[in-house]
Amino acid sequence: MRMENYFNAIVVGAAAAALLSGCSRKGEAVGEAEELPPLPVKIQIAQMQPFEHRVEVKGNLEADENATISARTSGNLDEVFVDVGDEVVKGETRLFMVDPVALENVVLISERAVDTAKAKLLVAEASLKSAEASRKKAVIDADRYTRLREEDRVSANEYEQMMVAREIADAAVEIAEANIALAREQIASAEASLVIARRDLSDAAVMAPIDGTVNERFMDPGERVDPGSPVLALTGKGRVKAIAYLPSEYYSAVREGVTEFRLFVDGVDLGMHKVTAKTPAVDTRLRTFAFRGDVEVPEAVPGKMGTFQMVFEKRGGISVPVEAVLTRRNRKIVFVNENGVAVEKTVETGLRTDGRLEITKGLEIGDEVIIQGQTQLFAGRKVAPAAAAK
Repeated sequence: MRMENYFNAIVVGAAAAALLSGCSRKGEAVGEAEELPPLPVKIQIAQMQPFEHRVEVKGNLEADENATISARTSGNLDEVFVDVGDEVVKGETRLFMVDPVALENVVLISERAVDTAKAKLLVAEASLKSAEASRKKAVIDADRYTRLREEDRVSANEYEQMMVAREIADAAVEIAEANIALAREQIASAEASLVIARRDLSDAAVMAPIDGTVNERFMDPGERVDPGSPVLALTGKGRVKAIAYLPSEYYSAVREGVTEFRLFVDGVDLGMHKVTAKTPAVDTRLRTFAFRGDVEVPEAVPGKMGTFQMVFEKRGGISVPVEAVLTRRNRKIVFVNENGVAVEKTVETGLRTDGRLEITKGLEIGDEVIIQGQTQLFAGRKVAPAAAAK
């Protein structure tokens, strides 16, 4: 029993000592706050500023018009009139020429074929006239011999010869008419070949189909080309398509003609642009979808990469620098200056924009928020604010 009383005495004494010690430290902390010299700090007046709900992605710039120019006829590539970097004008700039001499010869041959077919038609028409005249004479003779035979004034053999002569004359007319039809078909065929030959000759000199710049050159003079062989690639001028991809969860938030994005190229802000289109479905493998906007500024050069800041929401809110908000005891706090004393305020935050945080609860407009020196502060610490930052 004596030993037990002894230990109880020790425990009570330790507890009393701890209590006295705690009271002493608390008093020392208050005393230190009063005795420490004011801490130099910088403050910023809490005020309303705009905030944006943004998502940033990378994307590409593409020309609204691109054209790969191919040969439209077979032959040797005779000349290429432009090179990479050259500007071209729609319908005016000659791009390349395919073997014009051979094609000119084909046109001449086709023209002669048309002339020959027309001459054959004239011959056939003359033959028809001759055959019709012969048939007319054969018909007259056949009618006369028919009457003479009825009168028994000619022999059966003579009568039969006249009948055969008439049939031969009829056949001669039919042959002449067939020759005319054939000649006309030959004319049509020759004229069709002439049209093709002239078109091929026209296609030999290829003109620029769009306004733009030569982006690539695939072939050189002397090389053999066939219809569809690519020779040049052109990049159009004017509008540029800005294209990027977003995660699928933003699909319903992107509205064509409404949702905007801020575009940066090489660090230069090219302004706000509207989304003009998005893919009708989400890629099932990547769980992303593409969107595009039209950009019409000189700095938007096709082929460059851009940074897209998708802006889904804009609103005003009380703003402080991100670094002004501290986390202590699992709470977000800021220090404000009140008559030269640091006052701790628990806050709730919202959107973050350009290094600033939106304070949705815990601050009032006009509060003097400490933005420099705050990490060394505790509640009640005297401060010496410098000029308020803007």
